Amino acid sequence: MPSDLYQPHDRLFRKVFSEPAEAAGLLRAYVPSWLVETLDWSSLTLMPGSYVDDDLRASESDLLFTVEHRPDAAEPGGARRSLRLYVLLRTVRAGGVVRDRHAG
Repeated sequence: MPSDLYQPHDRLFRKVFSEPAEAAGLLRAYVPSWLVETLDWSSLTLMPGSYVDDDLRASESDLLFTVEHRPDAAEPGGARRSLRLYVLLRTVRAGGVVRDRHAG
């Protein structure tokens, strides 16, 4: 794990979701269902690096994954391509409001 992780939320986020099986669970909950069905979750791979600007590291963390996409999941031998899934975690300090996209 990189030594330049600034916040506890960053370390926890990276520790838990750097595991492909854990990340797949998170991503399945937020990726549209029509796309979930066409992704080969066993191919989910964490990519190195971070794309968060240094000025935002106190409140944001990110992970980048690649996953194989099968445009026609019903056709096992169909063309496949690699997609990138970018996950950005933004921390809101006490007093801020965090809204879940699934909430009313």
